[in-house]
Amino acid sequence: MRTLLRRLGVRYGISLGLVVVVIVVIVVARAGQHSNDSLVRNGADGRLVPSTSPIPDDGVASVPAPQPPSTSPGGATPQAVASTFATDWLRHTGVTAAGWRAALAALSTDRLDGELTDADPQTVPADRITGPVTLTNHAASFVVADVPTDSGTLTLSLLATGGRWQVDAIDWAPA
Repeated sequence: MRTLLRRLGVRYGISLGLVVVVIVVIVVARAGQHSNDSLVRNGADGRLVPSTSPIPDDGVASVPAPQPPSTSPGGATPQAVASTFATDWLRHTGVTAAGWRAALAALSTDRLDGELTDADPQTVPADRITGPVTLTNHAASFVVADVPTDSGTLTLSLLATGGRWQVDAIDWAPA
């Protein structure tokens, strides 16, 4: 083998080695490939038998639809919380920064409240809501609300903690 590598040179020897490795990988991969797509195990003796399902398997696992949001009796719905928060967020003229943040803090989580500590209401890029709040349910305790405004879309992530809905994150998409 050494004499062969000396005659071929180091570059050709490494190239030949890589070609051999690639061929081995391909052979092993093809040997391990079996088409069991339409076969299932028979419970009696464990043999593979053809599937009797008339529906072909598309390979995509079906995910159950998220549960509708859950609200405590007498508590505000996520849509109402999102609408009130958005209204307070847009009320940025003629208020002090502390008053603006206090209004938002009543409907926000501690995490978001901490992020808004240095927020300036004068930087809010919109003035009014222009359409209905739309909710996307992700779980019984997590929804995303999109609020259309005059200059973009305000997206609010809401969490239900203890049956009370609070805004946990704010995102802005300009029009």
